[in-house]
Amino acid sequence: LYRLNLMCASFALIELAFAGYAMFMLYGPGIDRSSAYVSQETETSIIILNLWSINSFAVLIGVLACIIFIVEIAILPFVREVNLRGAIWHYWILGWFLPLQVLFTFGLFDFFQSNDVWIKHWWGAPSMAVYRQQFCQEGTYNTRCVVPIDGGGSFKNETLWCIHHFNTTDCTQIRESAQKGMGLYADIFFYAFGVICLLLMLLLWLTRFVLGGIISKPIIERHRQSHIATWLAFPVILSFSLAMFLFLSPTFHPDNIDNIEYQVSLIAICDLVCGAVFIISALLALYAGTHTIHSTRDKRIKTAAAICFLTLNVMNVVFITFIL
Repeated sequence: LYRLNLMCASFALIELAFAGYAMFMLYGPGIDRSSAYVSQETETSIIILNLWSINSFAVLIGVLACIIFIVEIAILPFVREVNLRGAIWHYWILGWFLPLQVLFTFGLFDFFQSNDVWIKHWWGAPSMAVYRQQFCQEGTYNTRCVVPIDGGGSFKNETLWCIHHFNTTDCTQIRESAQKGMGLYADIFFYAFGVICLLLMLLLWLTRFVLGGIISKPIIERHRQSHIATWLAFPVILSFSLAMFLFLSPTFHPDNIDNIEYQVSLIAICDLVCGAVFIISALLALYAGTHTIHSTRDKRIKTAAAICFLTLNVMNVVFITFIL
């Protein structure tokens, strides 16, 4: 168990390094990120209409990896002393970590081709400057390589844009070649990142499995119901926070894109519904965990509460699937 904890901490540290590198490439210093040929109008219209962003999952994985690393290092003295109270605490903490690790790991695999959307539509943004410098022809990363899609709003096509600014016609070829190289790099990087996350997910599961054998099943069952309501506090907070962010952030309410406000509002409403359903589920779990059976009527009520709990969680799976 001690070695498993050390391995979990090590892989969490590797995850943190991957996430830190990805964020440094997007926002790190040391390069001129602005281009005189990318208009503010072009930048503000670059919006992905869904919330599925691999870079967002990389950030979330980095935050989770940092927490896992701290917890796994902090728990080592309890493991060395075979402390039962510490083992129970560790077991349920891993119960929080595992679903998040599964979700964020799933997000790193590009099932929806979001990398292609990101590279194509954010290519001229300041956050892509390091990638443009690496993959564009030398000296073109802030000039010919940032030719806007279809020439932007001021030109009929990309060739006219290129002739107007540089008196040449090779801008599109330079950009497409660079984007192809960037796409291959992004696939390799994020799939390697995802494999590391899968390995950590396996290690966390093995650690929890070993802890379950040490603690014993009766003790786990005694604590299970009381922990379900606490565990549901996280999705409640996340659902309502995301809904408020979507309602209030000006980024998701631009004036230059039709119908996006309706789509964002629909996602925010689904988040509110998810949060409300999670609250009801938590109350049902709290009731089931604290209510003692004294009669057949109590047993029927508790069974009905369990059925309602399962039904509500199936509903939430449907809503979350729609949001994603």
